[in-house]
Amino acid sequence: METTARITGIDFTPELCDRRPGDPARIVADGTLAARDLDWRMRHTLENMVAGARAAHR
Repeated sequence: METTARITGIDFTPELCDRRPGDPARIVADGTLAARDLDWRMRHTLENMVAGARAAHR
């Protein structure tokens, strides 16, 4: 959320709600285990992804 606010320049407060039916209990955005176990490497940073999504949305 902090990265999104910084990249977009939009200050916002996230609204925390209960999980909906079918929502996962936890979401992890970390490629450490994939890098270790699968010889996988990230090609984009979070900042790049947020900026790209914003540009595409415009």
